[in-house]
Amino acid sequence: MDPLSHNRSALLIFEPKAKMYDFITIQAQIADIDAIYTGSLKEARDKLANQKEIALVFVDLSASEQEGLLLIREIYKDHPLLHSVVMVPEGQIKLLRQGMNQGAVDFLIKPVTAEAFQQVLSNAMVAVHARREILKTRAKYVTVQKDLEIAGKIQHSMLPAPVFYHKKFSLYSSLIPAADIGGDFFDYFFLDRTHLGFLIGDVSGKGISAALFMAVCRSLLRANGLQKLSPARCLEKTNQMLSRNNDAGMFVTVFYGIIDVENGRLIYANAGHNPPYIIRHNRKIESLLKNGNMALGLFDDNIYRQKEIQLNPGDMLFLYTDGIVEAVDSDFRFYGQHRLEENLLARASATSQECIEHNLADLAEFTGGMAPSDDITAMAIKIV
Repeated sequence: MDPLSHNRSALLIFEPKAKMYDFITIQAQIADIDAIYTGSLKEARDKLANQKEIALVFVDLSASEQEGLLLIREIYKDHPLLHSVVMVPEGQIKLLRQGMNQGAVDFLIKPVTAEAFQQVLSNAMVAVHARREILKTRAKYVTVQKDLEIAGKIQHSMLPAPVFYHKKFSLYSSLIPAADIGGDFFDYFFLDRTHLGFLIGDVSGKGISAALFMAVCRSLLRANGLQKLSPARCLEKTNQMLSRNNDAGMFVTVFYGIIDVENGRLIYANAGHNPPYIIRHNRKIESLLKNGNMALGLFDDNIYRQKEIQLNPGDMLFLYTDGIVEAVDSDFRFYGQHRLEENLLARASATSQECIEHNLADLAEFTGGMAPSDDITAMAIKIV
């Protein structure tokens, strides 16, 4: 459907292989919206620059992941009146998270049904029109920005102190939001005299909705954790609470662990989060690999499994969100797992605070001043 009909909004589809052309064309006709297909990043940029009727962009990441992520990031940064929706194959949670972290407002799982397509299209168009109304006057926009700044300060005040020292361990944490408000969080609390509960989480998406969901997640996890539930049971109970009435389809990845500070025994469960690292005192690094558990908030009947590992004096546990490994430089190259591991090994004998500060400094040098597209959060626990 190109050229465009007059006075109608347009949907731009970035799908290099065009496998969904017929399906999306029919669905666009049903929704009374024009559809424009593009197969390359250059073509998509040209369309965005020259066709003002475009209100929404659907980005398929399965065919060209890097170009698709870059397009989503550019829309978020350079086209404030547009929204993007990410399309990924079933089971590609990591790819979905990357798209949401770059600025997508919603997602579709392939194969896409007509019902799901129309629902997401309708929701996204409502959001686009609402955004345009907000940006009509500068005064309204300034008011919103002030409210976001206040909300960011309130949100940050909900988190515990970044530094905690104990005779058996030291803990240091850092959260650098990509905007005034964000979806990353961390927490720690004693369950009794010898057991420390700690967690890190990353909510899908950006903006006010992610911040609100983050506040709910963190509160539920702490409340359930303080009931002295096992890590697996804590995640199961929290997931059941989040999944009910979750019409927005939001989700959160969480790593939750409990350390017996007297003997170093760690029990943990991972709900789709980046696996933390253990930097051993003998300068070896281990990854607490994922165990297949899904993010919280998707399905209320998920079962979560936990594992156990021994931490020894001199060992350090390093937790992080994907804002670190998915940070990019000016050439859109990812910081990546390998560089993170090298940096951690180089600081094997450092304190928990030194470890994170050195990592953030290396990350800043790598990005060269590029504005972060996602929150950057890390926590390090060093056994004494």
